[in-house]
Amino acid sequence: MKKLLFWGTALVLTALLMFSCNKNRFDFDHLDTAQGSGQWKLPIGSMYITAEDLLTQLGENDLISHDDAGNLLVRYSVSMENLVLGSSMLNLGTMNNETVTQFEKPATGFPSWGYIDTVLYCRQSISMKADSAYIVSAIFKSGQLVMTPYSSFSDIREIRMSSPDIIMPGGDSLNTTDRSVDLSGATINIKDPTSGELDSTFVINYAISCRMDDTPLDTYELTTIIAMTKIQLRELTGYVNSYVYEHSQDSAFKLPLGKIQGQMTLVGAKMRVLEKNTFGNLNAKLRVTRAEFHGGSATPSPVFSHFPYELDIVESFDYKDVTPSSETTTIGINTEYDAFRFDASLDLNPDHEYSLIRINDTSSLSLKLDATIPMRFNSDGIYYQDTMKLNLSSLNAPDIIKEIMLSTTFDSEMPFNLWAQLYTLDSITERISDSLLVNPLYIASGTTGKPVQTDAEIIVDQDRLKHMKRSKKLMLRFAIDTDNKEAVLTTKSAINIALKADVIYGD
Repeated sequence: MKKLLFWGTALVLTALLMFSCNKNRFDFDHLDTAQGSGQWKLPIGSMYITAEDLLTQLGENDLISHDDAGNLLVRYSVSMENLVLGSSMLNLGTMNNETVTQFEKPATGFPSWGYIDTVLYCRQSISMKADSAYIVSAIFKSGQLVMTPYSSFSDIREIRMSSPDIIMPGGDSLNTTDRSVDLSGATINIKDPTSGELDSTFVINYAISCRMDDTPLDTYELTTIIAMTKIQLRELTGYVNSYVYEHSQDSAFKLPLGKIQGQMTLVGAKMRVLEKNTFGNLNAKLRVTRAEFHGGSATPSPVFSHFPYELDIVESFDYKDVTPSSETTTIGINTEYDAFRFDASLDLNPDHEYSLIRINDTSSLSLKLDATIPMRFNSDGIYYQDTMKLNLSSLNAPDIIKEIMLSTTFDSEMPFNLWAQLYTLDSITERISDSLLVNPLYIASGTTGKPVQTDAEIIVDQDRLKHMKRSKKLMLRFAIDTDNKEAVLTTKSAINIALKADVIYGD
């Protein structure tokens, strides 16, 4: 029995020695190493990017929609409310009119007591004519009519002020002994009261009860100042010969492009101009001389195909599209843009038609620029970048990894070619620490209706492995290449990315 045990032990030792002729398996200095590829095709990262993911970088999700064919659209609107306000046109402020009237000394002489009581009558015409507008009638919203007299009479006992052109809220014409009158709700008619013809003036009559002294003067003088203070009209009716309203704005903004950088040209954009004009019977011509995105060193991008861009504005109590239905334009978008500027003029009554118009304090003229942009574009150098979580926790013995062979798979249904680059990001600074690809990887477009697969093997050596170990995620940067053709994004446009690792351990 002892002999059998001895020979069995001897055979085992002999076998161990024979199979270890190439390497000393008992070298305890190498107990902490492994040799060969111990782990194969371990998934360490994946990402699925859709066209809608790209487009949501342009803003909120409600900007993105699609038509019945699944073609993606971006809708965007810029409002220019109340470019012209009736209330600002009807805010007349304060008007002053001064008239001097002379009265001759009575020829009959004065009684022995040296004075006479009499009533003098005078008339004051006040013009309300503008350079380009003629007022027919107006209703006051607020304001005061104030009469201030200065005279050489010894005593003015009463002044009765009246006007056939000013109708008070009760329906009677102005007739008062007050020297200050509240005009709220009153109506003024700028017509000759006899002929009814437009004469651009209204009349104030005075009956002045006064006492005249016997003086050596041959005439007596009365100065009356009519002031209309803090005048605001509620409604105006009249004629406009021509009035040009200039408008300019340069609005700063921040394009919410996020992960998109560079410039792209959007083809077939439909720019609609909608107008709301609540001025009664007032036509206008909108002339846009500039409307463009701009910013940084990028060349400004106009939103219309030509300038001046002219449109007819008509009366409309709801927003109405006044652009040609078949017109489209091309818009360049650059991530350097940070402002939109708009220069235009509104020519009220551009044909100089002699037609009666109405302006209320609620009247306004507003515009909207409404863009419907199909995602049909050429790339002038546009980039999309995103981050992918990197999971290295499943790798055994990370300290003794010699190198990693990354197996990358891109399944693309994007309607354009891509040039991909992968970067490691330092987990502390979030900055790029290394590039995994010496040259960008070409990924063919998936225009056949089926995903086009592109595979690549990336060797991560010791130097790059240090950066990779300090990374929790990778940055993916894609250069979009439309190959000088128009690409159309649809709801099916997507790319699937998978990273797997072959781990090679060192000695």
